[in-house]
Amino acid sequence: MKGKIASAVSQCDATSGSSTATPTSPPRISCEHDISIWSTDLFSEQRIVRISHGRTASLPPIPLGNYTVILLATLTFLLQFLFDANQQYLTGLILQDFSFTAIVGHLWLHTGLVHIISNLLILWIFGRHVCRRMGNANYILAYFFVGLASAIVHIIYDGRPAIGASGAIMGILGLHVVLCFNRFGILGPWIVLLWYLLNITAGIIEATPTTHFAHIGGFLGGIILAWTLVILKIVNPEEKPTPAPA
Repeated sequence: MKGKIASAVSQCDATSGSSTATPTSPPRISCEHDISIWSTDLFSEQRIVRISHGRTASLPPIPLGNYTVILLATLTFLLQFLFDANQQYLTGLILQDFSFTAIVGHLWLHTGLVHIISNLLILWIFGRHVCRRMGNANYILAYFFVGLASAIVHIIYDGRPAIGASGAIMGILGLHVVLCFNRFGILGPWIVLLWYLLNITAGIIEATPTTHFAHIGGFLGGIILAWTLVILKIVNPEEKPTPAPA
């Protein structure tokens, strides 16, 4: 590697469109801020990290599907700890068999504040981008699918009663690795994979009470689902970012 170039671009432009536009047509205004770190060597030039923020006249779709999942998880957590701290009424929602209530219910349960905050952060950072790629309805269906994959793998290979939506959250990360591979630059997906492997390792060596088979099932389910949707041309992954100008 010969060197690194950090570039920051901030620009605002206003255009009135083509010459055939009517005098009353409003100008299109866009403001974009893009900070990129590039790595250059004798053979290639690639963007390592991209942090961008933009505001344009054509706003991206609102990821209502992701917000719905966040809202339901939060409301369930509040009900769980305000009105059922001893888990007298939510026992049927704990993942311990193949019943419908257990398969669906465990997707919204959490063991504590740290557990739900970490999962909500993952949904906020990664889930909204996946939701924009898939669409709101498809995203919610995908959340249930990866949750089902997580539950099946956990029950078969572990079997302990489990609380928590972490398996489904891992599925969202798997979807993100495929559909939004270039979202955070070339290091983005590898950071996700590293975090995933560390999480699994901690569960295997019992450093944390992690249901690692549920995480494995959810993550692999997300990757398989994403590739299936791409192959069937139902969902298109994000395009590779444009290289830096010479």
